[in-house]
Amino acid sequence: MNKKITLLFLILLSFYLFCQRVSLSPEGKIFYFNSFETIADLAGWKGINIANFRDDVPEGGGKNSVYISGGCVVPHASWQSAGITKGGYFKLSCRGKNLMRGGGVVLKTSSDEQHSIYISVADSTWKLYRSSQKIFCPEGEKLIIEMNAGDFVASAMLVDLLKIERVD
Repeated sequence: MNKKITLLFLILLSFYLFCQRVSLSPEGKIFYFNSFETIADLAGWKGINIANFRDDVPEGGGKNSVYISGGCVVPHASWQSAGITKGGYFKLSCRGKNLMRGGGVVLKTSSDEQHSIYISVADSTWKLYRSSQKIFCPEGEKLIIEMNAGDFVASAMLVDLLKIERVD
């Protein structure tokens, strides 16, 4: 009986911690944050897994960052939110490190993929990248993050402390 209670507690705790990662609260400033520390941090991500973790991190970046590299099929990694409960403006920031020719992090919406925020990771040392522009996401639509490094030419980058922030 104690094992069942412990297991239930761990499941509920895991669910709670996962839900804390994505804030759908219209009043919250941080909409999404990820430091890629554990396998749970990969929930919802496509194109990356625990093999992409690297122990090269920026200051305050915990113990892991995520390694992005790939071929001509892009995006190399992507994440999509649930539908936004209240439309608004959003900005993107992350720490990035160019390992070979750099790469980019994109924030766009499911309703308008032509307008996006693009951060180019070009510095060979860890650097804070913040978008100067913002993007509008209507109620019910989804925010999408894509990360790419390389296409026909090999490339690689590290990303950590990835954040989407509400700015309205």
